[in-house]
Amino acid sequence: MAEIKTINGPTREDGSPLFSKNLRKQWNEACLQTGIPALTLSTCARIMAILYHYGNNEAMVLSPHFRADCEYIQKRYHINGGETPDLDFVEEYAEVNALLEDCDKPPQWATDLMKSMYNIEI
Repeated sequence: MAEIKTINGPTREDGSPLFSKNLRKQWNEACLQTGIPALTLSTCARIMAILYHYGNNEAMVLSPHFRADCEYIQKRYHINGGETPDLDFVEEYAEVNALLEDCDKPPQWATDLMKSMYNIEI
């Protein structure tokens, strides 16, 4: 069996990446098609509220996992274009958004969420 190298992420013997950069996107698409939630409603609302308040961050734009999750959230909760969004998502988002508007700096839960899921510092 071939040895897996872990420099700059897992690679094959020829140096090619073991995992595709769009694996997260493929996972999210599979979850959408089967109706399995890839992320909880609460996590989705938090991610979108963080994006709204602290989205002026180059790391968010460059993270394929973050972009894939944002696309998943838009599709799952119908917040893409002129669609009518899901009421449950809107209510959850409004609560999280109100919490972030009262803060001068990002709360610890927001910092922890972005660091643990995407390795992004806000």
